[in-house]
Amino acid sequence: MSRAGSALSGAEVRTTITVPMIGVDVQDRPADALSVLAELGVAFPSVTDPDGALQRALNGPRVLPLSFVVRPDGSVQLVPPRVFRSVEEVRQAVAEHLRAGHG
Repeated sequence: MSRAGSALSGAEVRTTITVPMIGVDVQDRPADALSVLAELGVAFPSVTDPDGALQRALNGPRVLPLSFVVRPDGSVQLVPPRVFRSVEEVRQAVAEHLRAGHG
């Protein structure tokens, strides 16, 4: 998880994002990832994927950060790679990709 993810930390995420979120830190040692999460005050669950197995399984491009929306039907939609700078940007991306699954 990059330090750019700091826009998604703290109490604001807990109170404004109404879909479950999970962070996946790739290519870092678990101890290093935990240190960054603590530094940023990340308020959502996170796991590590140090060898990138999940990224490969989801056919994600080799760029970071990556975001995916898992729809209620279980389908997975890649959000075009970008750094989210606010909780509102996350909310808009989730809404857009949830709607895309109903079209």
